[in-house]
Amino acid sequence: MKFMLMVHHTEAEVAKLAPQEIERVVQEHVSYTEALKAAGVLLVAPRGFRLKSGQEMVRVVKNNGAQVALDGPHAETKEVVGSFYLVDCASKAEALGWLKKHPMWDSDTLELREVWDC
Repeated sequence: MKFMLMVHHTEAEVAKLAPQEIERVVQEHVSYTEALKAAGVLLVAPRGFRLKSGQEMVRVVKNNGAQVALDGPHAETKEVVGSFYLVDCASKAEALGWLKKHPMWDSDTLELREVWDC
């Protein structure tokens, strides 16, 4: 079963973090990624999204095909997906086990979604 582990941030909360706190969690992410690789469940190396205001997001509206530029860098919500991992686990319970081990800042929210092949 394939799952996406997503890390949600708020830009304001990330901006409050001290550089050493950011570095600590980044290093924990490196160790976490190595553990996923060693277990043979990591399908795609983790990817992150740039969290800078002023970046444009383009959304295609299906009903008329128009492209709309938003202020972004993300959909107009308070939380954004900051990064994600794609893993292949034997069960949802195994995926949840990995989710519980994921390093995070106090303000982060983690999300687990099952992925199906289209």
